[in-house]
Amino acid sequence: MTNFLFTIFINIADTILDWTIGKSLDQVFPNLFRDKNKAIFEKYENVISDYKKKYEDEVAKSKKLKAEKKVVKFEKTELKKFLDKINETLKKENISKEELIKNIASSLKAVIFFKTAEDISQKRFLLRDQIYPEMGIISIRSGLAMLPPKRVPQDLSNIKIVEWFLNEIKSRLPEDYEYNMLVISVIDLNETRSFKFLQHFRRINFSYLDKIPVEELMSVSDVANYFEKKKHLASRDIIEIPNLVFLVEDYLISKSDLEKLKKNNNAILSEIKKEVGTEELKTTDFATIENSIVEKVLKKYTSSPTEIADRIKENSIFWKTYFENRLGSEHS
Repeated sequence: MTNFLFTIFINIADTILDWTIGKSLDQVFPNLFRDKNKAIFEKYENVISDYKKKYEDEVAKSKKLKAEKKVVKFEKTELKKFLDKINETLKKENISKEELIKNIASSLKAVIFFKTAEDISQKRFLLRDQIYPEMGIISIRSGLAMLPPKRVPQDLSNIKIVEWFLNEIKSRLPEDYEYNMLVISVIDLNETRSFKFLQHFRRINFSYLDKIPVEELMSVSDVANYFEKKKHLASRDIIEIPNLVFLVEDYLISKSDLEKLKKNNNAILSEIKKEVGTEELKTTDFATIENSIVEKVLKKYTSSPTEIADRIKENSIFWKTYFENRLGSEHS
């Protein structure tokens, strides 16, 4: 944009200079330079008009791009919150990831490896700190790491998967970068188990699956279908369970207010039900509830009730529109 404006300035300056010189000469030789001045003036107007239109087009494109980025960011946030809802529902319904793996997929290949060393001459672990996040590798514990099923080409043979994995690693690192992987293997999560025999107070009390989000194991649609088939919970039912934290962006409100919403979620929802005069409240109901009602209740619990009420309304409208559009597409 800066280069564009500089180009406009240079062209206008050149044209004005031509026009000024022509104007001065016209005073000495009126007949000789009258036609030239007219031509220069027309050129000046055309240049201004042309660059004005180009500038307006650039501004319009920039605004459109910013708006599109904002929408994408918002939709990504909503997707993440939906994934959080899925994981919450797993806990609430007491559904283990082992149960999902067993009932949804006949085979789920993952790459597991043990890294014992890597080059530290660059004062950081390039493989662990950069390549792991790029590829979606999840660190299990102290050098043990896994590339989860959603990141692995399931249709390849085990040997081909290992070759593919090493090529992906090598292509992202400098040729002279040193590292050591003690073992690399492809495992089928349907045939993999974890075991622990520990007192309840021991800190080491998780399995490898506790480290892996469900969306990295299998498609969210498969999980949602399982909920609907086995637990009679459709994806809409999951989202419609009201939760105030689900209806705000955690990066837009203070940590203090976020904690208060988590702690007082049920109490706040109960008060809103009383204010509205209903016994049942769904996520999409907030799209039509007056902001003043929500704000009134939030004042007792948060420091920014107006902003939070606005966020709740906006997110509720998003999900209401989403379900209406999906319903419309299913019947079209």
